[in-house]
Amino acid sequence: METRNEEISARYDFWTNDETWITFKWVTEDTRNRRRWLGRAVRLAGKAAGPAELNQAIHELAREIRDSVHDECCAYVASLTDDLLSSALERVQWREVAKVILGEIVPAAVSFDWLFPFGTIVETSGVLNQIPTEERLDAVARHARGDWGEADGVDWSENDSAVRVGGRVFSEFCSKAGVAFFVVTAPDRTTTTVLLADEY
Repeated sequence: METRNEEISARYDFWTNDETWITFKWVTEDTRNRRRWLGRAVRLAGKAAGPAELNQAIHELAREIRDSVHDECCAYVASLTDDLLSSALERVQWREVAKVILGEIVPAAVSFDWLFPFGTIVETSGVLNQIPTEERLDAVARHARGDWGEADGVDWSENDSAVRVGGRVFSEFCSKAGVAFFVVTAPDRTTTTVLLADEY
């Protein structure tokens, strides 16, 4: 039976470009490499990662994969081959590769598709105590894709405009237990904060 990530890797249209898809296939092709990167993903995120930890794990795993591939492939000697290879590697979406690998540990990782810069993710103590990890992950992933949750029509329109021209991006969600919470990306895109409604 295929895993979710095997299904994704088999669907070419999932990937941004050939270079990213080919890189994913090669870094997970053999058992040793697959175990290496899955093991690293577990150490970086763990199965209980919240949005902030997951985002940091994606960033770090992407960097490590990029460095590893560059070390293996690039001779750093001026030549046509090295220039062409360097050009191809510049097109690789390393974060995309990392998200799919991490998705085997934390399925929500695959959904962290940001339409806009979001900076560092910060979660308040209130949200950590009252909103389950899975619900926080889902809310942040929805916010990242442009699903503003239960925000009203005015906020929805303002968010759509803010994504295009800049400004605060605000989503509103309600936990299964009925607790309202927000995901807010700052106008300067340096931070995205997950907080309870009464902490806003």
